[in-house]
Amino acid sequence: MDLASSDLIGHRQALELIRRIMASGRLGSALLLVGAEGIGKREIADFIVGVIHELPAQADVMTIERQTNDKNELKKNISIDQVRQLIARLSMSSFSGGQKIGIIDGADYLSSEAANALLKTLEDPMGNVLVILLATSTAHIPATVLSRCQTVHLPLVSTEEICDALVARGSDREDAHAIAEFAAGRPGMALRLFADKELHKSYMTYRSNLDDLLKSSLPQKLGQLGELSKASKEILDEQFSVWELELHRRGAYQLLKQLMRARRAMSQNVNPTLAIEHAFI
Repeated sequence: MDLASSDLIGHRQALELIRRIMASGRLGSALLLVGAEGIGKREIADFIVGVIHELPAQADVMTIERQTNDKNELKKNISIDQVRQLIARLSMSSFSGGQKIGIIDGADYLSSEAANALLKTLEDPMGNVLVILLATSTAHIPATVLSRCQTVHLPLVSTEEICDALVARGSDREDAHAIAEFAAGRPGMALRLFADKELHKSYMTYRSNLDDLLKSSLPQKLGQLGELSKASKEILDEQFSVWELELHRRGAYQLLKQLMRARRAMSQNVNPTLAIEHAFI
């Protein structure tokens, strides 16, 4: 199977680069895919696994990501225990005699201890092993880990390409263009909105909420943000994902950075009210 002929939306240049790296044997033991939330990192990782599965000796695969607590909320980090389990699995003989693949979805949330444990494996890989790390940014990945990865940055995909892909999947062009424009270059987000009309409706409401907030006076902002901070972490995360997309589309990069910092702080258990107010006041 040719990576460049996949049905993934966009990323042809990135896929071709990965294909060339794989064909040359220079992939090494670690590949880092970096791109915005909803850009398609997991889909590309899964496709790479699919390519390897077509080789004579198939791959054994294990994936780790942030787990949820008893309240069904994402934990702060990927833990060292998770990484140790991954390393133990990679150290075993492959069931098929082929390559062993570990996928770390959310590598920018590795705890410092987990990153150090992973580093030892990357420094001294065990046999035919490939670790695929997925991250929205390299800012929170230690330089020692970065230096041992082949890094591929995934750019935003054009509105036209996403629109065409949605039309090919059965959408009428007017709806497809509206969804593609709203997704702001993120095919994964576009596919979610296309598949779930209620989600699309909710996201339009979130965008309207952002408009109201940005137009409000300071006292009104404080009231709105206070009410917002009472929402569940799941709703906050969903709404802020929409706000990030919309701020990027509008070119409001300074506010976007502030919101991203607020989300990061909230993931580390900072009081939601303080984090949100710091972003918007």
